[in-house]
Amino acid sequence: MEPEKYAVVLVRQWQGDTVEYLTAEIEKALAEGDDVQALYLDSVLQHVESMPDIEAKSA
Repeated sequence: MEPEKYAVVLVRQWQGDTVEYLTAEIEKALAEGDDVQALYLDSVLQHVESMPDIEAKSA
């Protein structure tokens, strides 16, 4: 699978506004020819860092 398509598939697994935001950012990056994987990872890391306690939510 091409990296761009893989990134979009991954981002659609997120829920709520994050899905819409990241999907829009990825589609914008694709249109501009940017590095989609780097954008996706940066966006996910920023989102994860903003969450207070991931382990508590998944437990």
